[in-house]
Amino acid sequence: MIYLDAVVSYIATSYGFSAAELRGRARTARVSRARQLAVAALIELDATLVEVGQILGKRDHTTIMYLRDQAAQVVARDELAAQVVAAAVRRAREAIAAGHAAAAIHLASTEQ
Repeated sequence: MIYLDAVVSYIATSYGFSAAELRGRARTARVSRARQLAVAALIELDATLVEVGQILGKRDHTTIMYLRDQAAQVVARDELAAQVVAAAVRRAREAIAAGHAAAAIHLASTEQ
């Protein structure tokens, strides 16, 4: 789904790198943190574990479960992380409500 890809792009951009880097195999702290937040946002948008795994570089659903649990801890203790997730989810829901797939594509390019 286009809006799910846009959420990944928005979060990656918020952390200063591309969606491709987020989907890649890098395990640096910054990339890992952003990947966790992407999982949190995608799950909140009712994406399945399998869908999230496919969007994030064909990762196994058990990996996504682990990232989801890690993301919950991060969001609970880091207000900025919580704001990034909330903004991504809010913008995706607005685009969906507007009924415009093209609007979802622009999600990644809008300012926070």
